[in-house]
Amino acid sequence: MKRLLGLPLTVAAVLLSVALGFMNAGCWAQVAPSLQKPPVTQATKKKGLVPARRLEMALQKSQEPDTLLPVLMHTIERGLRGSRRSGSSELDRIFDRVIQRHPEVDRRLLQNLVTDYRALPASVRARGLPAAIANLDPARPIDPSTIQTLGRLVLETRRTVPFRLQMPPGKEVSTSEYIAANIGEAKLPSGIVMTRPHIVRISPATTAGYEAGQKLTLIGWGFSANKADNTIRIFKTLAGGSQGELTTLHPLVCSTSAMEFNLPAPMDPGQYAVQVSVKTSLGIQDTNKVDFRIKTPPLPAPEISAITPSQYPGRTALITGRHFGGVPGVYFLPMDEQPMASYVTFEGQKAGFTLGKVLSDTQMEITIPNSLLPGNYQVVVAIGSGISNRVVYSVRAYRYQVNFLKIHCIDESNPEWAGSDEIVTTWVVARDTEVWAKNTGEYGGFDDGDEQSYRTGDRTVFMPGGGPGEVKSVLAVSVSLYEWDAGDAKAASEVVGFIGDLAKEVLNAMGEVEWAKLVAALTPVIQKLITWLGGDPDFLGTRNIGWSALELLQATDNPQKRFSGKLEFRNSSDTGSYDVTYEVIRVE
Repeated sequence: MKRLLGLPLTVAAVLLSVALGFMNAGCWAQVAPSLQKPPVTQATKKKGLVPARRLEMALQKSQEPDTLLPVLMHTIERGLRGSRRSGSSELDRIFDRVIQRHPEVDRRLLQNLVTDYRALPASVRARGLPAAIANLDPARPIDPSTIQTLGRLVLETRRTVPFRLQMPPGKEVSTSEYIAANIGEAKLPSGIVMTRPHIVRISPATTAGYEAGQKLTLIGWGFSANKADNTIRIFKTLAGGSQGELTTLHPLVCSTSAMEFNLPAPMDPGQYAVQVSVKTSLGIQDTNKVDFRIKTPPLPAPEISAITPSQYPGRTALITGRHFGGVPGVYFLPMDEQPMASYVTFEGQKAGFTLGKVLSDTQMEITIPNSLLPGNYQVVVAIGSGISNRVVYSVRAYRYQVNFLKIHCIDESNPEWAGSDEIVTTWVVARDTEVWAKNTGEYGGFDDGDEQSYRTGDRTVFMPGGGPGEVKSVLAVSVSLYEWDAGDAKAASEVVGFIGDLAKEVLNAMGEVEWAKLVAALTPVIQKLITWLGGDPDFLGTRNIGWSALELLQATDNPQKRFSGKLEFRNSSDTGSYDVTYEVIRVE
């Protein structure tokens, strides 16, 4: 409607935006459908109905029963009475706290609201409600079981999820391979008999070398089945190729064609040989020598003592501990169910991955992977086959600020001769599990092509108080425009603000409730309250924008650390069309 007399915008408009913006199915669709403007001949103040009749009509039009409204009316009525002879409940104490936070609210207006509600036909008030809700007696406090009943109804509200990250397949890390050695035997061709013992091979066969203390099997023939008759001799190959005997030992188990033993430990890395001296009826007979190699032992498993400081993705941190060397792989295993945009698999779990830069045996520098969302992670360092202990590390959440810069009139509402448009903007901001509402004052005098900058106190919508805020999961902003034409705006602001605060406290008393469910429960209450108060702004539309924490990080990955956009509110010729510009800034 055209605005001829200026009235300030109120919090009522803010919560009305919630009611109008979130009640539509698929509330996070990018563009809301345009609303049809009444004919030009109706572009004047509507003839008002009495508040009680407006409230009755609103309840009759509701498609679903409103379980929250009767509880709020019950709580307000008991609170206004002051004296509670039957004792007080948690909801009574909530009313006392909330009313102290809203000293400006008109108690007479609250009483009128309760009176009009109680005067409604019982068939209208109780339609579709559970008996425990429909039959509330203001003379008695609400018992805990009734509060739990309401809580279950709230939790049954369908959840609306604005974002769903689609993750690419992860890279699988191959598992280690193990070689099992079993005692065997060497077979000679039929008819051939060996008169001297002989070693054919060492099992397991390898070119990589053996470890000190490893169990080996000698396969051959001519061995004694008596362990004491077999002496295994270990030789160390010295410089120049000569060999010196290192030690002797007896097998663990043996047969005439195989014997099993453990290499001594410790043994220096290098070349060795093994020979068996067998006691036979002809005396001591020596086998041939078979060469083998002791490989360099693996480094001790790395140990982490600390990781500092807590950092943003893409920044560097320092790991302190010991036994660092080689090319360490560093794994980040999520502890807070963070989705992983890209990952490897470590011990069957998705993990972020980066390579460490070894500075010394006790220090290592790492870069926090850009793909990590904020939250807590278990960090593990792997060097070769050595796996470290796990240390909890917190990846910081970046802070962001959302500013709305300008509002531009594409085409003012018709008839243009009736005056200029008076536009107000409301925002509903959702960050992770929190929700806020914010509104502007009126921006008047809009004609075709006019543009105005948002005032300093209006332009920053996240955080609503004016500064930047952390985003750990998602950030969403619902923007609504109105051509304002309301009644007693100040009274509406106070009452809606009070009841909105009261409803939030009542719902919180039931435990943690997701923000989407909180809005869904509060929306029909605010709709009916706005109808009762008589507020009647012309709705120009709602546009919704939102980002995951990862999308925000990627979109602000530029020298300016910001990005901008424009939202258009296109309507029919007799309803104004506008666009607004915004920017998102990463603040470090």
